[in-house]
Amino acid sequence: MGKGKLEGQPVGRSYIGGISFRLGRNGCIEDLFAEPPAGDGDIDFFRTRGLRNYFEQVEPLGTMCTSVVDESLRKCSVDADQLGAVVVDAEQWHCTSEDRIQLLESLDACGISGVPVIGLDLQTCSGCLTALSVADRLHRTDRERKPVLVLLCGRAAPGTSRVDFRRATILSDGVASCVVSSTPGSFALLASTTHTNLRMVRSGVAGEKAVVSVVRSHADLAAVANRLYALAEIHASQIDALLCTNGNLLYVTFAGRAAGVAEARIYTENVAAYGHVFSCDHLINLATYASFKPFLAGGKYLLIGWSPYVFGGAVLSYEGASG
Repeated sequence: MGKGKLEGQPVGRSYIGGISFRLGRNGCIEDLFAEPPAGDGDIDFFRTRGLRNYFEQVEPLGTMCTSVVDESLRKCSVDADQLGAVVVDAEQWHCTSEDRIQLLESLDACGISGVPVIGLDLQTCSGCLTALSVADRLHRTDRERKPVLVLLCGRAAPGTSRVDFRRATILSDGVASCVVSSTPGSFALLASTTHTNLRMVRSGVAGEKAVVSVVRSHADLAAVANRLYALAEIHASQIDALLCTNGNLLYVTFAGRAAGVAEARIYTENVAAYGHVFSCDHLINLATYASFKPFLAGGKYLLIGWSPYVFGGAVLSYEGASG
């Protein structure tokens, strides 16, 4: 018997390309506090934490998903029938049965059929990092190395306050997608990981105050970052930028400290620009960062996602503008 690679054994490297996103209608947070629901607090609390805008879904979900998926596939020059799987994260997205039907119909409208559609759950706002990890594994263990589509959805529950239950951030609506493949694209995926702190689940669900959650999260964030550095065989000093969950400026800068990344290298602009679009934040950050500062060829970029009890991360290397 030859010494070829075993079926199912991870091989090669995955690349991320075709990053696309679509948001709802733009509004300023002052609109949310014209007649604030009880318990939302003072608008100055959110202003001082860098929050300025939010986005409200007005289009049908199917229209938004079809748009981003088509764009992702086009950017990567991938045909729908070339995909090996679709990984969807809709955790913290308060969808109806009709929404779920529209999401699946949007894939069919894009010509995607006959492939596994894998839905993630329990990931809260760190879902993007888990989705990338799952997509990476699916792609690298596939004998044919078929591309995998990642689709993320985030929406505040219709008719409810856009201030999150811990009164720490402003929620925005949107969808985002990308393609994980073996064809060199915008970013090489050097490492990824997800950690769920099961001992913190109850406090997070119960609405523990944000400041308490932040303090308790330091060790988990540091552990995720250090694991990523070890897997990618780099040091924190080599990170060119940190792109984080955009809950508020406190979240972002705190994550930077836990990860050992200098404050000057933390991308914070999207906190004000978009608010918190659930697990879509990381792909939106990657799609918009270059308008703030050019990506560096071979530069290392750290993604950190965190919520009351789920922590995820990835280290990417910038390979160029293709895809």
